[in-house]
Amino acid sequence: MKTGKMKMLLVAVLGLMLISLPAQAWDDPVSVSGSGLYSVEGLITGDVTSYKDYYDHNWYGTDGWLFNAGSLPHSATYDFGSPVELRNLVLWNWTGDAGGDYYDRGAKDFSVSFSDDGTTFSGEVAFVAQKAISSNAEPAQVFRFAPVTAQYARITVSSNYGHADWAGIAEARFNDPFIPVEPVSPADGQTGVARDTILEWAVYDETNISGYDVYFGTDPNQSSPSYDITKIVSNQTGTTVDPTPSGGLLDYSTTYYWQVVPVSSDPNDAAGPLWSFEVVAPSPVITDISPKTAVVGTGETAQFTVTGTNLEFFEWYKEGQATPLTNSGDISGADTATLTIANFVAADEGNYYCVVSNSLSTETAQSESAVLMAKRLVAQWAFNGSLADSLGTWNGDYANDSGDLDDTLATYVEGMDGTANGAIAFDGTAFVDIPGSEESFQFHTSGLTVTAWVKNVADGDSDSYMRVFSKAPEYEICAHDGGYTYANTGSGPTAILGDNAGQWRLAVMTYDPAAGELRTFGVYQNDGADVAAVSRNTSTITLNAAATPNVVRIGASSVLNQGGWWYLNGYHVDDVQIYNYPLTGEEVAQIYYDVTGLNICTDINAETLIGDLNGDCQVNLDDFAVIAGNWLNSELMY
Repeated sequence: MKTGKMKMLLVAVLGLMLISLPAQAWDDPVSVSGSGLYSVEGLITGDVTSYKDYYDHNWYGTDGWLFNAGSLPHSATYDFGSPVELRNLVLWNWTGDAGGDYYDRGAKDFSVSFSDDGTTFSGEVAFVAQKAISSNAEPAQVFRFAPVTAQYARITVSSNYGHADWAGIAEARFNDPFIPVEPVSPADGQTGVARDTILEWAVYDETNISGYDVYFGTDPNQSSPSYDITKIVSNQTGTTVDPTPSGGLLDYSTTYYWQVVPVSSDPNDAAGPLWSFEVVAPSPVITDISPKTAVVGTGETAQFTVTGTNLEFFEWYKEGQATPLTNSGDISGADTATLTIANFVAADEGNYYCVVSNSLSTETAQSESAVLMAKRLVAQWAFNGSLADSLGTWNGDYANDSGDLDDTLATYVEGMDGTANGAIAFDGTAFVDIPGSEESFQFHTSGLTVTAWVKNVADGDSDSYMRVFSKAPEYEICAHDGGYTYANTGSGPTAILGDNAGQWRLAVMTYDPAAGELRTFGVYQNDGADVAAVSRNTSTITLNAAATPNVVRIGASSVLNQGGWWYLNGYHVDDVQIYNYPLTGEEVAQIYYDVTGLNICTDINAETLIGDLNGDCQVNLDDFAVIAGNWLNSELMY
């Protein structure tokens, strides 16, 4: 068995020094064996791309070493097939399953020893592993020892954290050499990097590190006549550096190489490997068009802007028109990054996109299409004996998780306004899909209102957290068997009280992006009173567009295959409407009044209205009658 210092190649070329290291960082064993093992699988196999590669290395499944903790010590022996140089051990201790009862099954006291023949072990080094503290994956621990050349290494565990039955180590890897740095930006191999990029790296363990030397250039091959890699900083304490400190820009379409060498008191700390990235080509690249959807009223102004790199010449188009837009009439900026459409009229609705070019390249780039819409009612499902959209565009299909069903299977009942077959009944087995609605209902980022008449007929037997209207994960109206409806978004629900079973209520959610508010309304006739009550709730939120949007669905979650309590069960639904802008509270009240003829009390807590003594949501002679009837009543004590 031989010991020695870590081998590093120092090469001086053109008066510059570069540290070169093997690209292979992990030495995998030919086999692993041990005593008291329930399983020993994949202990040091596989790829770790980073010392912060936490995941898939703590779990108790197939990737771990399990042993009988009641009869410690136990050991696992690693046969590398031939002598290899070992310098440290990277270990992920056991965490456990999501139930959280296995946190104390990890190894505690252990040692590492070495052998040339797999029989006689020596050079034992003792360590103490840290206890895993959560069910989430945790970072590795690094245990260092003097460089050793051996064919066999043995880990012997003499104690564990707590449990007397089985315990384990999730994963262990012998590392040669220990590289304490990793690239953050640009990532290794990244393409399309900006010309003014800043180099940034992360440090896994900086215990012995006082600074960093950074090398940078276009050709790392020392034997090449075009060799070009330079130490651009020496012993820097920070973890970022500008490769063009004079304020210049990197060259287009050029691959650059860089390396970070820790200045460390520990000879086991090795230089980072050679990383590379490619600078963006001179061709134009569009990275964004904003907004994705603009919703404006008649006479208002809409704007769309493209951003990216190498953008010089701009042509804006409206889908369906072969020629680009020109600066005329109410259109301006047709040859710039920002298109402006003033004095909006309905004919301006449509999809707009931009084609960009520059004088450095013959290539062009085309943006995604942005949507321009008038403020309006977008769709309405009255459910008057059919699943048709009253506006004629977004007709529904009766379906379940297995696929489309015959639309005639839908059950219709008396509607909110007494219309026969004027509402649809849901029993937890099917829903209404709106085909093709995935992208077209993404306008919520510019404003939104969804309204639905809802009636609970299950008398408390329905499920919790059911979906009345769903465009998950962005926005939903849900129903709860506790007697309330609520709005649901990726940031959680905003709940409002509802009425008792057997009564209709108007459930409404609005999103106002200007105010950053999601508002939920529940309007219902309170205990048969002549005045309807409004319960409301407001939360501060920003609704974003989903990267992969789902369909609009009525009666279940729009996320497929989530049946059970995601299905609406024991409810009737009538007249679902969706607008592309937020209705005001007064407009919500008007919808209710138009159907029921009932006046609306805008605050369910009517006692907050000063002077309203009888709780009818108004101050009038009836309140004076209350005063007169109680005139001179007193609770004073003499």
